[in-house]
Amino acid sequence: MQFEERESKTILITGAGRGMGYATAKHLQAQGHDLVLTARTEESFQRIKKDFPDALHFKVDLTNDEDLNSFLTRLKSKVKKLDVLINNAGEFVESAFAESTLADFDRMYKLDVRAPFMVTKEAVPLLRKANAPIVINMSSVAAVGQYPKVAAYSAAKAALTKITEVARKDLEEDGIRFTVIHPHQVNTWNDKQGDRMLRPDDIAELIGFIINTHPNCQVLRVDVSSIKPVRQE
Repeated sequence: MQFEERESKTILITGAGRGMGYATAKHLQAQGHDLVLTARTEESFQRIKKDFPDALHFKVDLTNDEDLNSFLTRLKSKVKKLDVLINNAGEFVESAFAESTLADFDRMYKLDVRAPFMVTKEAVPLLRKANAPIVINMSSVAAVGQYPKVAAYSAAKAALTKITEVARKDLEEDGIRFTVIHPHQVNTWNDKQGDRMLRPDDIAELIGFIINTHPNCQVLRVDVSSIKPVRQE
């Protein structure tokens, strides 16, 4: 049963310009929450400004340290507390192991590991000011399984999962809850097999449930997939 106290929460979502981040922003906006949204490209930034006019909007490349630090400074100057942090922004590059490049490896680590690490670390003072704060990290089933052509991506997402688990222990006395989500095959690019994949809305609804659980309830980890396997071509 969901916790019935539905006060408005201040929620930061990274990578809100499309896919799971956009769907989550739409879902949480409908619940009446106050949103803080980031997007990397100009197109995505203009989309969130148009579709979420009441939100705080930040155009930021989370892989660029100067951009990231500037965003964190501006965030702390504009937001008094954070009830929910959703580290959603991520990078995916598929490549056979022998053809993988260090550039792809580094970019995935910057966005999938370093960025959520830094955003969460710097957001701790804001999270401590909230009642029953929660951090949700968007990992992947690749973090816990063995899949071909995603060695670097799997390593990055496994690192994010481990960061979630250790941060949970370090900050449990502060009452900050941590959830890691491991989705499998979400249709974020209008795939031709999209009817066999998870919808971004499925993840949005899952997050909506998690943030409305009782303050003493901590959802540690969610592995989620569709019931129909995607056909290999």
